[in-house]
Amino acid sequence: MQSNVDVSRFGSVKQNITNLIVVLGIIICWVSSAELARLIQTEDDYDKPYFLTWILLSLNSVCFPIFLGVYNTSLSFRQQFGIPTTNTSNGRVSLQLVKEFGRECMVDAKGVALSRRKIFTYMGMFAVLWFSNMYFYYRALSLVDVSIVICVWNSSCVFVYLLSVYVLGDTFSWVKMASVVLCFAGVILIAISNFIPWRFITHAKPQMNHFDSESLVLGSVMSLLSGLSYAFFIVFSKKAIGSGPSEVLACSIAYSLQGIFSFFILSPGLLFMHVTGAESFSLPNGGTTTLIFILIQLISFLMNAFFVFGNAVTNPLFVSVASMLTIPVGAVTDYVLHNSVYSEWQVLGTIAIICGFTVLSWPSVKSSDLEILPVEEMKETLMRNSM
Repeated sequence: MQSNVDVSRFGSVKQNITNLIVVLGIIICWVSSAELARLIQTEDDYDKPYFLTWILLSLNSVCFPIFLGVYNTSLSFRQQFGIPTTNTSNGRVSLQLVKEFGRECMVDAKGVALSRRKIFTYMGMFAVLWFSNMYFYYRALSLVDVSIVICVWNSSCVFVYLLSVYVLGDTFSWVKMASVVLCFAGVILIAISNFIPWRFITHAKPQMNHFDSESLVLGSVMSLLSGLSYAFFIVFSKKAIGSGPSEVLACSIAYSLQGIFSFFILSPGLLFMHVTGAESFSLPNGGTTTLIFILIQLISFLMNAFFVFGNAVTNPLFVSVASMLTIPVGAVTDYVLHNSVYSEWQVLGTIAIICGFTVLSWPSVKSSDLEILPVEEMKETLMRNSM
């Protein structure tokens, strides 16, 4: 009996450590990659959001090969994230095993195997949506501070909820609808804060060293468009594609396919942007700029991995909490690195978005219910409510 208690306690401690690692990993990677992306575009004058996005998405093509490498060397990884078949008993990766992974994981929401035509169509569409998400995100970082971009982007939960009700048939809730209004009000307050003359704390208007009123509005709009693209990506991928027996394996295959599609489909955009003068093509020059460019790609890739594995090994609620915590952490880094000072209206807008985000992301189940739900069912319930 004592041995069972010790094992249970060890498992609980291990899970808590895993939760903490996922939360800290998402926060650190998200904020640091955003600060670096802002730095390279503003202070290093390498304002290439299309090229930055294209490189990042193309790098996703290595997700599945990395999965296979870890799968081939780690027994515990195979047991937790692999598909149990007769071909995996010796832990060796073969061409037959790769094909089996694809058949098992490339399924629709009902578990039916997808045809090659549907895979091609879905992956192309999702690559464009994910590209739009990251392009608008990087574009916003060239205009305003990291904390504002992250804050407005997190209002994507509004679009996820509205689309889930319409597309996925999720239950409508007046409380969550009120949270939608609250989030939108917060975004509007942040966007027009520089145009509001009345202030309830009497002191001189803070100096906006890094952006003016026009940039604040445009940056907020770009952040909102990024969140909207992300919402379409999440909801329609959930409707079109299932995860199969292994969520991590399914995500690694999907990410790799999207990376390959981005490399080929979106490459002509580099030439188009260069010819039209929208974004002249050039590689980063100088040691510091090149190093920052590489770090942005590596850290952003690592952040995607934390999101994928975080949803698989923890409750999606922890991932939502990590996303929300990036808002105050981003504000602190902006203050420390850039001496950014925000008006009361921006603070109020941020609070409104955080409150709306919390209500929209919080699962509508009681704690007592969570204790009796099977693990997979609990994750599915939390994911559905977090969307």
